[in-house]
Amino acid sequence: MASPLPRVMIWYQCRSRSTALELSLASVPTFKIFHDHFFMAGVNTESIEELNFFGQIPGNYSYDGVKDSYEKTYPGKEAVIAKDTAVALKDKYQYIPDGFKHVFLIRDPRETIRSTWEVVKSLEERGFASFDTRDLVSKLASLQPTWNLYNHLVKEKKDKPIIIDSQDLVRNPRDILNKLCGMTGLTFRESMLKWKPGNIDHWPDLVKIVNIYESSIYGAAVESEKFDEALSKPHYAEIDSPLQLIIETDSTIFRKMIEDKLQ
Repeated sequence: MASPLPRVMIWYQCRSRSTALELSLASVPTFKIFHDHFFMAGVNTESIEELNFFGQIPGNYSYDGVKDSYEKTYPGKEAVIAKDTAVALKDKYQYIPDGFKHVFLIRDPRETIRSTWEVVKSLEERGFASFDTRDLVSKLASLQPTWNLYNHLVKEKKDKPIIIDSQDLVRNPRDILNKLCGMTGLTFRESMLKWKPGNIDHWPDLVKIVNIYESSIYGAAVESEKFDEALSKPHYAEIDSPLQLIIETDSTIFRKMIEDKLQ
């Protein structure tokens, strides 16, 4: 009897270098990769307050449909890997796909909140969107939904998820990826350490268009070919008191989570 197909669900914190990890894994053509399909479902159904900034998007994305697509068997593929944000699954844990090993990619909130602030402010200033900048950053970049989902999985699934500090990933990718593969049933390849830039054929069409017209969101990661700490420079953007409070709250969560990080 054939072994079950390895399935890996990567839950990311906004601006945590998740696109680089995704493109690393997408370098293996026999991996079936999904990019943010729950996010798309959350936007389309308008059922997640945090995603109502974006309006309707093209494509038939629904929570039932995304769950089904994640759980399917794909002939010729040796693994299924999905990357998504916990924000999109708020109060919708019934859609957590079955048969997956869960991975959480996190990063110091002092970096992620400021990085998200810079991107959102850039969009607003250049007229790409009209919204309350602070409100959007606080809802998209907060680590709280990630922490809530992590605790739910620990309690309900009885299978402790893997936590990766993205700083460890960029500093020692071979070691972290080898360990990740060993714990999830994936087979490590050298291509995971140096991949083809722009390998986003698996992305939803809308996200590909966004990348063309707004490179500040994905540009550096899409153009990358390896994990490089230098590509993620420290962020020194000035932020106001409400966002500073989120950093302080998220830093407490971050410290709790990295106690159990992959070493």
